[in-house]
Formats: sequence, structure tokens, C-alpha cells
Amino acid sequence: WEFWELWHHEGRRARHGAAMMGPDYTWWHGFYDIAHNFYFKFIPSAEDFGDAEVDALIDELIYQDPMHDWVNKDTASLKAGINDGTFQQRFAHMFEKYVEEEAAGGH
Repeated sequence: WEFWELWHHEGRRARHGAAMMGPDYTWWHGFYDIAHNFYFKFIPSAEDFGDAEVDALIDELIYQDPMHDWVNKDTASLKAGINDGTFQQRFAHMFEKYVEEEAAGGH
């Protein structure tokens, strides 16, 4: 059921919002709900199965992935990482083109 909600409910709103250039629907009615339900409903439900293969996949995709290391951190260290810029470093490679243009004085 949670997967259906992720894809057909929240996912539909996010995709439609993006297609119609509606940032409010894309983010708050789409991706926010997707992330919330993925991390707080879908993953716990999958872990409840107690299946070793599923647990190994979740461990690899969530708990061992550097992009998800925030999952195991407390709020204070997350805030500190956001404030000092180290949290943003993990995403920098995704925006290298824009960082280079900004450094060159372009937009």
C-alpha cells in the first residue's frame, strides 16, 4: 500500500506539478510527502518483513550510501553541517556546471 501511495498518490502530484511548473504541488504536495512516507512508512514496513535480502538492500541503499548518512545523525549535527557547508558538499558534484559558471561570474 505504501508503494502505491508513493507512486500513484504523492508521485502523481509531484510529476504533475513539475509538468505544469507548479512548484508548490511539485514540492509540498509531492516530493515532501514522497520523502516523508518513504523514510517513515515504506522503509520501516519493508524492514518489518524481516527478509534478509530486503534488509541487505535497504542497508546498501540507505544506511551505507553517503547521500543518506543524515539518516543516522542527530538534529544538532545535521544543523551544524548545514550551517558550516559540509552538508551541501555531498551534492556539489550534481551542480558542478552551475558552480563553475558562478565562479566565472556568469549565471
